[in-house]
Amino acid sequence: GQDRFKYRISLYHSGDYNTPYSQSEYPIQIEMEERVYVEVAVEGKETRLENWINNCRATPSANYKDSISYDIITRGCPNPSDDSLQFHDSGDFAVKRFSFATFRFNEFPSAVIFLHCDMVLCNRDDANSRCSKGFS
Repeated sequence: GQDRFKYRISLYHSGDYNTPYSQSEYPIQIEMEERVYVEVAVEGKETRLENWINNCRATPSANYKDSISYDIITRGCPNPSDDSLQFHDSGDFAVKRFSFATFRFNEFPSAVIFLHCDMVLCNRDDANSRCSKGFS
């Protein structure tokens, strides 16, 4: 059978990942060049799973396919033209963390930015899984 898993994407106040932003704080006001701290987690108690961030992109709208976009992570790899991306260890295979410096779209200098991520869920014990291959 096919199992269903729920993902949670949370933004945090700082790199200690102790205090997520609450719903009432959205949209979050962040100054240019400040860091955005992101956590993507698979919810559930399955311990054999590993979470892999396949793609993350930012758009000025809620539309993932918006023609205006900025790729932060592509096929698991950081955008080579953005040296601000940092991955942070969570100590949990099901939880991935990263941060990047804020930016704006020149076409929309004061716009809200939406973050969209595609995830891959792997069996931690499978040496041939996408998660085991690392950046490619």
